[in-house]
Amino acid sequence: MKNFLRSVLLLISVSSIIGIVFVAIYYVYKNLDLFKSLINSISSKVEDSNLTDKEIDAIAKNVVKIEKKIEKDIKNDVKSIKRELPKQISQVTKSKRTNDTAPKGGLNARQKEVLNYVKSNSDSKMSSVSKVFNKVTPRTLRRDLQKLEQMGFLRQQGKTRDAVYKIV
Repeated sequence: MKNFLRSVLLLISVSSIIGIVFVAIYYVYKNLDLFKSLINSISSKVEDSNLTDKEIDAIAKNVVKIEKKIEKDIKNDVKSIKRELPKQISQVTKSKRTNDTAPKGGLNARQKEVLNYVKSNSDSKMSSVSKVFNKVTPRTLRRDLQKLEQMGFLRQQGKTRDAVYKIV
């Protein structure tokens, strides 16, 4: 058990280090022009190998500029994530709820009842299905019938009010 725990902790620490490296690479790449100018200014002055205090201060100011720019980028990215995260969470929970209501086979209870009704009443029209399932809106029934058709259980004949649903 201790070895397993050590392995898990080692894996977490390695993945954290890799994550930090990727984040650093992302922000360096995002601010590549600033880093290029800094490296060019340093490399041209290092060739002389005698940096004055002014040159060192100028390099330090450039480094501070880059740090502030990256800090600003990170803050903007965090704000963006905070705005988008609730939307993404609600989409995931919404899709989870709809998946939970559909039992195996991809049909919910009402869709199974509609399918059984069409099986027992050949040549079922939308109006007759609506009368039987009067607690459900016609729009919902149309979606159920379309899903049953897409899944290959039903076939619609006609496109108007006189459309008839038949078992395949």
